Amino acid sequence: MKKMKIFFLLFSLQLLAKPANADILFINLNNAIGEIETAKASASARGEKLIIVPNIEKNRSLQLKKIQKEIENLKEINKKLENKKSLSSLEEKTLRKNYEKLSDIPGRVADILDGIAPIEQLIQEAFIAEKKDSKIFSSIILSGHHTIDNANYGIIAKIDDSEFAKILNDNQDISSQIKSLYLWGCYTTAKNQIYFWKKNLPSAQFIAGFEDRGPSDGKAINHDMLKNLMQKEKILSPNDLTADAVKKVLELISSIDNVKMSSAALYYCGQYVNTSFKVEDISNPNCELNIARSISSNYNSVVIPYLTGQKDVPESTDMSPLRAIYSEGQKLRHCADIDGPEFQKKYISLLELIFFKQVSENFFNFYKNDLNAIIDNIKAATIPKNLMPPRSSDSRPNILAWIKRVSDFAKDPKNTTHPNFDLINRMNNRLQNVLLNLNCMRPDWIEDYGPDRLKDSLDEKCAEKQN
Repeated sequence: MKKMKIFFLLFSLQLLAKPANADILFINLNNAIGEIETAKASASARGEKLIIVPNIEKNRSLQLKKIQKEIENLKEINKKLENKKSLSSLEEKTLRKNYEKLSDIPGRVADILDGIAPIEQLIQEAFIAEKKDSKIFSSIILSGHHTIDNANYGIIAKIDDSEFAKILNDNQDISSQIKSLYLWGCYTTAKNQIYFWKKNLPSAQFIAGFEDRGPSDGKAINHDMLKNLMQKEKILSPNDLTADAVKKVLELISSIDNVKMSSAALYYCGQYVNTSFKVEDISNPNCELNIARSISSNYNSVVIPYLTGQKDVPESTDMSPLRAIYSEGQKLRHCADIDGPEFQKKYISLLELIFFKQVSENFFNFYKNDLNAIIDNIKAATIPKNLMPPRSSDSRPNILAWIKRVSDFAKDPKNTTHPNFDLINRMNNRLQNVLLNLNCMRPDWIEDYGPDRLKDSLDEKCAEKQN
């Protein structure tokens, strides 16, 4: 009889440890086949089911994966074309032909995804289905790139953090029971993101992701980290005190193989840890000292020479001092609300430097018809020669000088009667509201996918609002 009581007690505790009828929601923005398989196996080990949205058929997924590899090739072609001095004329011609072959990528992606509902609708339907079946989501995995404007996107779909938060808020009967959040993208567990999700999903005791660049779907560390955390998350308890939380969050990050090769960062019950293995209580953000040490201390010496044109922005900013400051800034974006305009001003100017080349290439490609019209009119002597557009590969100071000349022409009242005023004025509006305003940039324009990835990636509505 005593043994039966002990067995019943243990069985009851096991039921309490795992929510009844719990599923895990996987939001599949970037066709991360490896992550899906890892999450599916880990969910099964937890006795749960993985719900994938959108749940794309295998054939479509494989077609998308092939295109994703082509995009990687496109990156390599871009890098080689940027360094023309090392290419022979034949090599350059061959690369350009290969580049042109990949220019139909957006249309092919659209064909593959034809008939798939918008991501917001699919997520909403997933919550409705759980409620209908008297089930809950214990965890959510948000898989995709994460951008400076807090958008999550991939080859399949895009959703802003705010849009996703609204869906969670509209389904609080389900979302209030979500205990963990896996944000599988770059800069997803920088502290500003932790504060955002704690505000919009307060039930999530555990948040996992990356405070800097995250590993791609093809990297072993990506899958190892997801598997380890999902399966070992069971050590967490809603009754953990601060000392327990510190011990357990350290145990979790230490369990990941080769974790120091990543930028992993975890949050649990007010405690934050990254690959330094130093646990920090971030219940209340404290930013002044950090800002002084990161952004401000290096800003004048490193950033200003580029802003003023004393130095030209390097072809690749990946390993540059600008990128290092940018990464530190990402970790401290939660300070913007506290430190105010000064932090935001410095941070935005840094972003404009780092992403200027990609954005300008996309701009010159997207508006080539109007640019060609300006060139034709200059040749016909109907537009002043000093408004001749530069090449997208020109230096940032040269491009900025051209933008100023266009702006000066458009602002001069005596030019309003010029026969080509509308053309120049339209270009000026686009330059001011798009090329010089990252808030109007779609994420595709500031990533390294090449200028032709998505020709419709310009947020025209944003630009129109600011005209």
